[in-house]
Amino acid sequence: MNLIRQISPMNPPDHISSRGEYEIIRERILQTLLVVVGIVTLIGLVALTINNFIQSQYLLALAYIGLGAVILAFVIKRDVAFDLRAGIVLITFLATALVIFWRDGLGGNGKLYLLTFTSLTTLLLGWKSGLGAVIFSEIGISISGYLVVNHLVYVSPDSGLINSVDGSDWIVTCIFFAILSTILSFSLSMMINSLQTAYNRVNRLSLDLSEERAGLQDRVEKRTIQIQQRLRQVLTAAEISKTIVSYRETETLLPQIVNLIRERFDLYYVGAFIVDDNNNAVLRAGTGQAGNTMIAAGHRLAVGGSSMIGWAIANRNARVSQEVVSEAVRFINPQLPLTRSELAIPIISRNQGLGALTIQSDQPDAFAPEDIQILQGIADSLAIALENSDLFNQAQDSLDEVRSMNREYLRQAWQQATNVSGSLSYTFENSEAAGGTPASVVQIPLSLRDQVIGQITLETDSPNLTPAQMEFIDAITTQTALALENARLLNETQQRAMQEQTLNELTAEFSRAISMEDILKSAIRQLGHLPTVQEISVQLVSSSNPAPAKGSNGHNGNGKEAHS
Repeated sequence: MNLIRQISPMNPPDHISSRGEYEIIRERILQTLLVVVGIVTLIGLVALTINNFIQSQYLLALAYIGLGAVILAFVIKRDVAFDLRAGIVLITFLATALVIFWRDGLGGNGKLYLLTFTSLTTLLLGWKSGLGAVIFSEIGISISGYLVVNHLVYVSPDSGLINSVDGSDWIVTCIFFAILSTILSFSLSMMINSLQTAYNRVNRLSLDLSEERAGLQDRVEKRTIQIQQRLRQVLTAAEISKTIVSYRETETLLPQIVNLIRERFDLYYVGAFIVDDNNNAVLRAGTGQAGNTMIAAGHRLAVGGSSMIGWAIANRNARVSQEVVSEAVRFINPQLPLTRSELAIPIISRNQGLGALTIQSDQPDAFAPEDIQILQGIADSLAIALENSDLFNQAQDSLDEVRSMNREYLRQAWQQATNVSGSLSYTFENSEAAGGTPASVVQIPLSLRDQVIGQITLETDSPNLTPAQMEFIDAITTQTALALENARLLNETQQRAMQEQTLNELTAEFSRAISMEDILKSAIRQLGHLPTVQEISVQLVSSSNPAPAKGSNGHNGNGKEAHS
């Protein structure tokens, strides 16, 4: 099976397949000829060999066997040079034609073999070799005609043209054969050239298409890589924005952000500057050992100074340098010697520069416009987070102040309530509980809005209270504190209502009074209703006379005095 596949014309060898379609076609034609010629020759050689053995011509039989082996070798050994294999076939046709001419003259098939010889030469070896084959054919016909006409070779008596030994017949044959073979050879060469041109054009188009396809595939792969990189950057920006929302404290937020940017964007260094009260950009977070060293040293840059950070904050615009050695406005940092590209992005909120991000790479031309847009979006999110953090801190301060004021108000209100009502306490003894010394004493404060207004003391037989009991006690203390506060507010409201009523009644009495003494008596009488007042005295004096000393019971004629 392998031998059949090896000699099959439809299965060209590898060194032919790599040369193109035209070479493959020529190989198929040649191999077909070799197989056909080989089969016919082997059949004939077998017959001749048997005949020679019968006639005891052993040497001739061995010669025929050797010739058959040579032909079979050329059929099988397809790695032999194409021209050599083609030459064996063509020489066989030429030799056969000459033998027929010498044996049968013009009456045999010699012209057909020569025509086949010239056609196959043109087809297999090209038009130049075909032209040479035509010339060799003409020479062969001329030599054969000379030999036949001069009776130098033996012509078979059965030949139809044995009596036509005139040289003019050979000359006419030679001329017509030259015309026919030349036309056929040139026609074949033109067809072969056209086919070769077409194949070359197809191959060239196929090569161009392959190159275009490879280039397109390369561009698609590069674009895919870019899209994947952009997608990772967008996802990183989203993750960073999520991280920004998750943190409220600036000291915790900034290190997280710079480390995420450096890691996800594969950068050399990332730092975050915040503007202080002295209009300096202070490094608050930085990646790596360089960042820690600069933070410990209090690294800062002047806003608007000779640095990319200062320029970006002052101008509220990003500044990029794809090759830092050519950047005029830049602070040369000895802690970052490998920086090749640098990007300064301002952190802006409400048109105010809060700070800036410094983003550095150890590769030149590291920042594309898309990178700058994504990083600017991160800086904008960071600006919102910083502003929210400031607002949160301000709100916390205001809330602490309100809570402090509320605690002070509650303290004063309950102090006043206890001053008016005296010490408020209540004790309950459980008659069903076992007597003796209690196992534990628990003191629970009564708290109202972070202000302690009292205390509950529990004496229990159990050394420890269960969580359920503590939860129940906490609920009772909370409700008790709220109820006490409501009672105090109600009492305060009632007192204010009574005061309002007293003021209204006093106003009515004032309107009915007909003298100053009646007015003074009404005022003293109402003030005397206060529970803490023991004695009231009112005196009218002129601006030129001083009031009598406290406790004096006298009066002068310049004023009026009333007692109660």
